[in-house]
Amino acid sequence: PGATFRVLFENHLEAPLGPDLHNNFHYPNTTNLHTHGLHIAPEQPGDEVLLTHVLPGGSWQYTYKLIPEHSPGTYWIHPHAHGSAVLQTGAGAALPLVVLDPPGFLSPQLEAMQDSVFMFQELSRATLETAARTAGDELFKVDRWSWGPVLWLVNGAPEPVLEVQAGRWRRFRLIGAGASGWLNMTFDGCEVALLAKDGVYINDFPRPVSRVALPPGG
Repeated sequence: PGATFRVLFENHLEAPLGPDLHNNFHYPNTTNLHTHGLHIAPEQPGDEVLLTHVLPGGSWQYTYKLIPEHSPGTYWIHPHAHGSAVLQTGAGAALPLVVLDPPGFLSPQLEAMQDSVFMFQELSRATLETAARTAGDELFKVDRWSWGPVLWLVNGAPEPVLEVQAGRWRRFRLIGAGASGWLNMTFDGCEVALLAKDGVYINDFPRPVSRVALPPGG
């Protein structure tokens, strides 16, 4: 909290620019960045998505200023250029962003926990193929798809496995980076406690829960 961070965003995609289709998929290789959850000004050179367009071969220097009172927590970043966001974010272009807890902010037990980030992404083959075809994209291609109509990824991998030592607490940061699908998660045989939602610590944490409902963007 209170820090300023800068991102030099370079677009190494190439032509085609794609057709100019109002309120439809267009300009597939034009992009920008949008932060999810940060309490920052929606204006250039920061989190502005309507006027900031990084064309193929171009770049943009983003500057994000966090207020001193900003909540530490789990957030994420993804492309949000209107017309290409579905094709880019929907195909997996996203990354986690963690605002760290200040020293002494949490109890020693929580500070000592091993911390892991899990980003869940929902890739719809039909939606992506429609967006690519309509926008005139020449990069998106499917050589093999054996996952049904929707492929879910966790940190970029299908069905990964995580080994956890019995009897030891771990902190999981969960990000729903899908387009429209909800995830209803259960943790059979494990104790689970909720600490925060949407980057804000809940008043009664740690709150015992039996399941977690993760919405798109949450």
